Amino acid sequence: MSVTIPSWPGDAEISFRIASLKENMVRGSLDALIITSQHNFEYYTGFRTLFWVSDTRPLLGIVQ
Repeated sequence: MSVTIPSWPGDAEISFRIASLKENMVRGSLDALIITSQHNFEYYTGFRTLFWVSDTRPLLGIVQ
């Protein structure tokens, strides 16, 4: 039995996503954005972790 691990976006894709996010922040007159949901955090950082199952340690990303 084999397991197929889905591909994960590379550094170029993550950089593009963050650049697009920053452009939208400028359009929306936002100085900073705090990302607290697992799916958005993984989408913009490419970082997957099991910290999401912890109720005691918050995990967030800040884009400025």
